[in-house]
This record gives sequence, structure tokens and C-alpha cells, in this order.
Amino acid sequence: MRGGETRNVPNLLEAEPQLYVEMSPELAKEKGIKNGDGVIVESIRGKAEAIAMVTVRLRPFTVQGRTIHEIGMPFCFGWTTPGCGDATNRLTSSVGDPNTTISEYKACCVNIRKANKLTELS
Repeated sequence: MRGGETRNVPNLLEAEPQLYVEMSPELAKEKGIKNGDGVIVESIRGKAEAIAMVTVRLRPFTVQGRTIHEIGMPFCFGWTTPGCGDATNRLTSSVGDPNTTISEYKACCVNIRKANKLTELS
């Protein structure tokens, strides 16, 4: 579901009240992040503040001998609901594939770091 459908449903917001970012235990250890810490996720396009969710569901993988980490963030938070967090779309580009014209909103390169405080972007 998209944010317009989920971030305005009180029961869903109670179950998951703010933006989070899932990451592997390996990445968390490398970055000095613990489960529940505030983090800043940055791309060349912008920043988003979220809560760290350290999980074994995401594991690093190797490409040509280099360790690659993947993170996951939901798209159901944003600017329209006060207090629920940043929008993941701040990080992604709004370009379309030239052959299909499908937008590439779901993947981009980012850096992640522990936040000094949860409202660092303010």
C-alpha cells in the first residue's frame, strides 16, 4: 500500500508510528547502530530520519569480492501526517526507465549513520 492509504489509518499508525529502516546485524555493527537507535539515511538527493530495525531478514551479499549491504524502508510515511516521520521518497530519484517509463522510486544508493538525536534534521 502507498502512504496515502496507510498513514491516515489510526490503527496502522498505532502499530507502526514512525519511519523505520531495516538493516542487517553486520551493517548495524559496522556503523555502531543498535536496534531502536535514531538514524539518518542520506542519498545524493536528500536525507530522511528513521528508527533502526536490526533484523536477520536482510543479509549482506558479495559482488566481485566486495561486501554490499542492503537496507529496507517503507513508503507509508511522509509529510501529511504530523509526527510520523520523514518520507522515503526524499532519497529516491523521480526518473523513469526510458523503455517502460516506469518510475525508479524503489532503489537508490544511500549512506546510513547513527543520529545524534531524533530531530537532527530539524
